[in-house]
Amino acid sequence: MPEASPSAQQDAYSSLLAALLAEDDDALTQLVDPEAFTARLPGTDTLSFSGYLAEFNRQRLAFSDIGRYISMRQIVEQGNMLVLYYVMTMTHDGPLLGIVTPGQLPPTGRRVEVPCVDIVRFDGHGRIVEVNVTSDRLSTVEQLLRP
Repeated sequence: MPEASPSAQQDAYSSLLAALLAEDDDALTQLVDPEAFTARLPGTDTLSFSGYLAEFNRQRLAFSDIGRYISMRQIVEQGNMLVLYYVMTMTHDGPLLGIVTPGQLPPTGRRVEVPCVDIVRFDGHGRIVEVNVTSDRLSTVEQLLRP
């Protein structure tokens, strides 16, 4: 049986990731309602759109290939909600702030596999208004600190 083609919501979320990676502010404002947008990421309080961008860029300093190697495992869609379970593989090639200690973890050069779940909510116009990300931070730290 052939796989179903991606929905408009799945396309929008893929486009969000592409726009984040390309630092394409024009595309981002087409995909997201910046005034209504909220995000919850591991280790953060609720973030505005600008806070979400800042956190993504902070993580990109530690993992320059963040978001480039994603193995999608499961997608569930219901109404205006999209849930994605995936494993992201990335290389720790920059300082990682505050994940292990209040200081920073210098680059290890290690590739880590991080299981993640994103829950995404869309408004009535198909724009993203909420992103909740959960990832296995303990597994990430264990992979980085493994002897």
